[in-house]
Amino acid sequence: KQESFGLASAEALVYGIPVVLADNSVHRYLVQDKEEYLYGLGNPAEAVEKILYLAQHYENNIPNDYFLTETLANEHRHKINQLLGNIVSIT
Repeated sequence: KQESFGLASAEALVYGIPVVLADNSVHRYLVQDKEEYLYGLGNPAEAVEKILYLAQHYENNIPNDYFLTETLANEHRHKINQLLGNIVSIT
């Protein structure tokens, strides 16, 4: 089983919206290896736990300034475009 890269998740992160993603290398990169955003692929119970945790601790999981400054947002948009280019060239 494999889960594909989701552009919506990357866009959400650029705007400081926490997401819960299946644990794979691309998603780890997007959330900078923060375990609270990752669940084991094929483990819906763990996904629910992560969603509930983030919902209950939402204020603590909004990046203070990492994705919210325009310069960093542009930098991450560039990185996301590079990632997408690499993914497209592989398929």
